[in-house]
Amino acid sequence: MKTELQQAIQDLESQLAELKAKAEEIEQEEWWEAPDFFEGECVPVELNKYLEFQRNLWCLAKELNGDWVPD
Repeated sequence: MKTELQQAIQDLESQLAELKAKAEEIEQEEWWEAPDFFEGECVPVELNKYLEFQRNLWCLAKELNGDWVPD
């Protein structure tokens, strides 16, 4: 199971790298409503996806460390 979790983390890190590269290339034409921590400002769609992915990666790391279990 630990090997599977390590592979899942590597896969997520790979996806994160792809999203970072894509976020650098996007043109800010398409916008979504921003997450709460942007206080109502709009952000590019790809940035919003990146932030959501980053939160999911953080949650996975916390869960693996036994620090936190999501609802």
